[in-house]
Amino acid sequence: LISRAKKKPKQFDLILVWKFSRFARNQEEAITLKSMLKKIDIDVISISEPLPEGPFGELIERILEWQDEYYLTNLSQEVKRGMKERASQGLPVCPAPIGYDMKDGMYIPNNDAEYIKNIFADYLNGIGFRALAIKYSNLGLRTVRGNALDNSAIEYMLRNPVYTGKIRWSVNGRAASTRHYDDPNIMITQGKHDPIIDQELFDKVQEK
Repeated sequence: LISRAKKKPKQFDLILVWKFSRFARNQEEAITLKSMLKKIDIDVISISEPLPEGPFGELIERILEWQDEYYLTNLSQEVKRGMKERASQGLPVCPAPIGYDMKDGMYIPNNDAEYIKNIFADYLNGIGFRALAIKYSNLGLRTVRGNALDNSAIEYMLRNPVYTGKIRWSVNGRAASTRHYDDPNIMITQGKHDPIIDQELFDKVQEK
């Protein structure tokens, strides 16, 4: 939208949003973008937050932007707190990994669970990531996004304690997703779902 706003000749004079919070992620970004748009005579108007003309209207707009930023920051913290609490109770906080379906808020093993068992066994028997990715992609196994397996997907599977009946959650919401498996921010708790891999096999794979 901002890129289109900069084009010449000008394509529009007005940007309508339902709330100012839908225009920018924080107050600094909102001020920067609105100032840029103002220089090329494009206004940003909130349908649900009409403002009076003049300096008083600008003051109210800044207050609304600050409130929106505070709300989003606070909401993010509350969501993380809630997910940490859920993980501490052994309940899923992420979409189901390959081998499980999510049903009524719980992980349930599906038909791909047998593939997971075989992948762990094959790896322990000396088959590498690439060969495993090719073998099980050819058998029809896919990532949760429907893509063919690659080395990264195989490694993620082999390092995932969820398959032993555990729940893994990154306290700061990032460490697990960035594959920092030994990050101190990662918590692992006993889950309430059925394991696919026994702990002994999992430990041997981790050691290897």
